[in-house]
Amino acid sequence: YYSAPRTIAQLRLKFDNSMGIIGGTTNKLSVPQAFWGYEILKIPDLSVKFGLGRRSLGEMLDSDVAYGARMDGGYLRLSTYTWKFSDLSLDFITSLVDINTTQFAYFGQFSMENIMSSGLYFRYSIADWFKSGFTRITNGDGDPTSVGGISSLRDNPQNSYITSQFLMGYSMAPWKINIPVRIYGAFLINHKASKQVFLNNKRENTAWYVGTRIGSGKKPKSFSIEFSYQFVRAQAIQQLDVSGISNGNKRNNSFYGPLYNDITGTEIDTITASNANGNTNYKGIQFGVLYRFTKEMSAKIVYTTSKRANADIGPDRHFNKLDIQTIYAF
Repeated sequence: YYSAPRTIAQLRLKFDNSMGIIGGTTNKLSVPQAFWGYEILKIPDLSVKFGLGRRSLGEMLDSDVAYGARMDGGYLRLSTYTWKFSDLSLDFITSLVDINTTQFAYFGQFSMENIMSSGLYFRYSIADWFKSGFTRITNGDGDPTSVGGISSLRDNPQNSYITSQFLMGYSMAPWKINIPVRIYGAFLINHKASKQVFLNNKRENTAWYVGTRIGSGKKPKSFSIEFSYQFVRAQAIQQLDVSGISNGNKRNNSFYGPLYNDITGTEIDTITASNANGNTNYKGIQFGVLYRFTKEMSAKIVYTTSKRANADIGPDRHFNKLDIQTIYAF
């Protein structure tokens, strides 16, 4: 990570090689992040920033359930201060989805911070994954695959997503404890969803969540506690863009196919309401605690649990996960 007054650069390399003479690997290297940004304009009450590269969408857009995909492209941010009203910002993001079919996704966010010095904030964001014409079929993890020998579709329903999110929150620091507290909630709707037979001829295109965070965990010997409840219907969020609790989905299924049996792993030929599943159609809670020992070292524990949001759709999944991390950053 490199930072200067008007420039930032980020590079993250990940080595994931298996040990052993038989089956061991030496060539597994990934680049989850490679990003450069520059502030091209800075005048009183106005800033314009531009960036290129690979970066997590969740680092730029705010959501507990969406923006789990990465940006492979560019972004533009305009931010300003309106006297006695609010800090305003606009974000525009273009990301390459599939170079083989020239497929792009587009994202935007409008933010109002500390409205009227009240601690209230509002954010509207939109994710446009829609593309007409032929695109490749993918599983729930984004890997190209096929259904019944077909690897691409015209007007692929996997891309029928233009999802808006409306987020409202309140930040405060009670004077008696001097610990920041944040309360927030959001509603999402996919405007491109259509009725599907395997969804009982309904649109399952909405989601919502509420949460709270106590503490920031940014300084040594500080902590943060965060809790959220999430409710996500089947068509609310593009399958590759889910960032919330989800539901396990160990076979990387997608609601529009391909589908594999959770237990046996055998492919399912016909999608019906009883077997349709993917990364969405879940409701659940997430609870996490972080403690920062030093500037470089912290520990984090996160527990999540979820089940089907609509019990009439898909297999009866109950997902539980306990994640314990010790982090050392340098």
